[in-house]
Amino acid sequence: MARFSDVRDVPGVYLLLDLDEHPLYAGKSGGLRTRLLQHFVRQDSSATADGLLDVYEVLRVLVWYAEPLYPLEAYEAALIRAHAPRWNRVVVTFDGSLPALSTESADAVVGLLDSPEQIAVRREPLERIETKLLHLLRAVRKARVSGASSATLAALARHAEELRELFEHRA
Repeated sequence: MARFSDVRDVPGVYLLLDLDEHPLYAGKSGGLRTRLLQHFVRQDSSATADGLLDVYEVLRVLVWYAEPLYPLEAYEAALIRAHAPRWNRVVVTFDGSLPALSTESADAVVGLLDSPEQIAVRREPLERIETKLLHLLRAVRKARVSGASSATLAALARHAEELRELFEHRA
């Protein structure tokens, strides 16, 4: 399993998988390592700043490096079409052929949790509820201070719905 430092800082796409290994968020970048560090270390990407992405929900990051055969937009369209990540806000369209991007064909896989014990703890229902509550609290405070955009409000509503679902599955 790779680390962020192992990811090449070249054009490509990435897919974040949640704790259940479901597609969470997909993106493209001209510099993959820099973009991933923006999401996970600096936490100043638009997805994290708007409260859309909670990095605590991410188990793995899959990375595909773009080849000159296809434009970067084709990679992004292919990734979103193939995996339908739940937090992507924009529908990406591309007229033309698309690369095949399966989870098995990823060029790099970054694991954010090191041990089965860490994964088991993070997957516990009450742990997930607490994490979601804390994320919502931070996002609401940020929205109140910075002025909430419609995208931020929509993200907060979706996180609240996921929190409700977590409670229902716990009961």
